[in-house]
Amino acid sequence: MKKLVVAATLCAALLAQPAFAQKAADAEADLVCAGWAAAGSDQAKTDEEKNALTMLLFYFVGRWEAATGKGIEQGMTVEWVSKNVTRIDGAGEGCLKRGGELAKRMMAAGDRLQKAGEGK
Repeated sequence: MKKLVVAATLCAALLAQPAFAQKAADAEADLVCAGWAAAGSDQAKTDEEKNALTMLLFYFVGRWEAATGKGIEQGMTVEWVSKNVTRIDGAGEGCLKRGGELAKRMMAAGDRLQKAGEGK
């Protein structure tokens, strides 16, 4: 449970950071991944899958909002989704790779923090 709390705290901190160097193409990719994660969470077969995809959804939405300065409701509109269904459907592998990279960093940071806490 401790690792989960630390990971969630780290995720919130990462989401709150400004994305100064993020390019418009990266922001668009984040919006596509947010769409993919949203669709996937609706179709998830287990609670674990749904939770993982929901966390990815929040991650990609946070990145997109930080990069654009807009709220997700301005980007993920019915019109945008309709125009990008094919991109969203085909985005899984890339989004999972990007999400996996985040998970590795968060687990490593959580392990470091847990070890530091055990030393006190």
